[in-house]
Formats: sequence, structure tokens, C-alpha cells
Amino acid sequence: FTDEPGMTAIGVISVDLPPFGGVTPVIKVRLEYGGTRYKASASLIKAGSPIKQLNASMSWINDSHLSASSSSSSSSSSYAAPPSKPFVLTQEEKDCELCKDEMEKVQIRSVKSLDVCFMIDFTNTMERCMDGVRMQIGHFINSIKSRYPQSTVRVSLVGYRDLIDGIKRFVIREFTEDPTVNEEAIEKEKAEGGGDIPEDVLGALMEVKKLEWMAQRRVLVHITDAPCHGNEYHNRTDDKYSNNDAPGYDDQLCEEILVELNEQGIRYLLISKDKASTDKMANIFQAALDDRNYSMEYNSFSDNQDPEHLITLIERFVFNSLRSLDETE
Repeated sequence: FTDEPGMTAIGVISVDLPPFGGVTPVIKVRLEYGGTRYKASASLIKAGSPIKQLNASMSWINDSHLSASSSSSSSSSSYAAPPSKPFVLTQEEKDCELCKDEMEKVQIRSVKSLDVCFMIDFTNTMERCMDGVRMQIGHFINSIKSRYPQSTVRVSLVGYRDLIDGIKRFVIREFTEDPTVNEEAIEKEKAEGGGDIPEDVLGALMEVKKLEWMAQRRVLVHITDAPCHGNEYHNRTDDKYSNNDAPGYDDQLCEEILVELNEQGIRYLLISKDKASTDKMANIFQAALDDRNYSMEYNSFSDNQDPEHLITLIERFVFNSLRSLDETE
């Protein structure tokens, strides 16, 4: 594909492919046209398997849909002016996995920069999640850049514990394109501290606000197994700051900061290792965002799952966020 606008031309491809099993295969083709190059993708609709390489010829037609059939005769081609109608996929083509993959690449090709902050609970039950992010963060960045290699992908880290943990309360790394910065920061830390079960989620969100968010697209990934302080966020009796009276916070609320972050275009993903502990908090967060027509996603991860599953959850949220943002522009 080229980066030029107007990649909407439609064509027909004829392929030298003999019948098999007494059936002449039917091939669906998707063609993108740029100012200097074109690319065609095809699938055997009847067989349901993609054709990766085609020895094909092309002719332009004035039609808004694309279709093709195999032919045992020699290929030939003729060219005319590209059609003026926009590119339209049939439902059958949309259901084709190959087409879905290509559509996804086109949908997010306009994204030039992405900031992702990992806000991670660093207390003593979170070692598995910390290791999962550390081991997979490089793969995560590579996965994004494979979809749109000309973009800038930056990652930051806000590790947090609780108010009693002093200088170990926060571990912060500003946005960087170098994954090793965050890998090394997590590797140096032990999963420890915390005191009571609720943790300093509010303080962590305040640190997230201070980061130098600059990208066109912005995502906050929050990984924890504990709620924030305040009786309304959980059903526990051991909260040392049950009345939201932690020193230095001036009656601020987590959900208020989440709304502010969403106003800055920052999408929020909450991944919990203990949903029984975090459900009440998540419901309050969701209600506050719903009131402003914002949204969040709430998922779970357990120590029994492979760390790759954790990154898969994050990748899916990031790409879904990118697609939904493109649709609103």
C-alpha cells in the first residue's frame, strides 16, 4: 500500500487455476489502489483458505463491488481509468479472515503516534503480572509497529503500592520508545508492601496525570488485584483510609481523575487478578464515565494463565480503541 489518499479503485483479477475435485473454485478479491502501486488480496471462498500468491492479471471495471472467478485460459489484461465509486465490501468479503486482516491495517493506517501507560499494582500478590508485563512489553510494541511501522509508540510506567510504603510508594518512568527502560524498572522491583488490602490507586492516577502525554492516541492500562481506598469502593473492614481521608489528596476521587483523563483522549483498561475485590470499584468507575459518555473495559487475569494472555488482552483493547477513534474522526 502507499500512503497516498484515495486508495479506492476497484478491479477484477483473473487467475490461472485449474478445477479440483470436479469444482471450479470461486475466488473473492479485494483490491486497493494508490497513486503508484496496487495490492490485491484473494481467498478461496468455497474452501475458506487464503491464497498468498497469485499469478494474475487485472482489468478495471466501473462497479462498486469486487468479484472474480478462476479461468483455465491464459491471463490477459486491459486498463482504463479507475472507477469513481467508493470501495465497498460485500458481507461475504467482510467475513473472510484475510479481508478482515487487510481491513484492520487500512483502518489504523492513519495513526501516527501512540502513548501507552502501564499503571501496575506492585504489592506482594502481583509478581506474576509484573513479570508478564516485563517479559512481553517488547513484543507488545513490536506488534503495534508491525501494523503501522511508520508510527511512534511510546510506553510509560506508573508502579504503585500504598501510602505507608514511603519512597517505594511509586515507581515512575516517563514515556519512551525504548522498551528496556520499563523492563529494567520492573525487574529491579519486588512485589512487596501494601499494608491493608486497598491500595493507593488515587495517588497512582494523580501520577498518571503528570506524565507527558503527547501522542495522537492514548491508552492507560491499569493492572491490579485490589480496590482503592474508601468504603464505597469495596466491602472490606480493614481500610485505613475508609473515609477517603488520605493525607494530601484534598477530597479528590479516582473516578473524577478518570473522567479528566478521558477528556484528554486517554482510554482506560482495567485488568484485575481478583474481580471479587475490584468489582465494586470498577462499577463506580464505569458509572462515572458513562455519565460523560465515556467508556472503559474491565477484564480479568489469573496467575494460572500464560503471561502472553495478559498482553493479548492489552493488544486487543489498544487496537479496538484505535479503530473506534478512527471512526469518530
